[in-house]
Amino acid sequence: MNESMFAMNARLRLAVMNRTWEELARGAGEDPGNVRGWIRRGNPRGDTLRRLARLLGVPEHELLNPEFDPRAYPIPEFADGGNDEQEETDRHQLDGDDGEAV
Repeated sequence: MNESMFAMNARLRLAVMNRTWEELARGAGEDPGNVRGWIRRGNPRGDTLRRLARLLGVPEHELLNPEFDPRAYPIPEFADGGNDEQEETDRHQLDGDDGEAV
């Protein structure tokens, strides 16, 4: 399978970050099927490319650069786009705890 330039560079960056395609899709609010499409068929565009670049902690143009070095940029703190505060709220709701102090 021939990967798109985006797919090759994102795969390299994800490896450096120890992240998965699924985490990237979740962080970007994208369906994993869209990510598979970019891997096989082409590059994301516009706002989607900007969002993915932000999550990967690199400038957009680097994801399309054939000479991309995935180690050249620091790893972003919240690379998966997660919201720790929201995750904590969700966890309390699942446990039946509303998070309020008594």
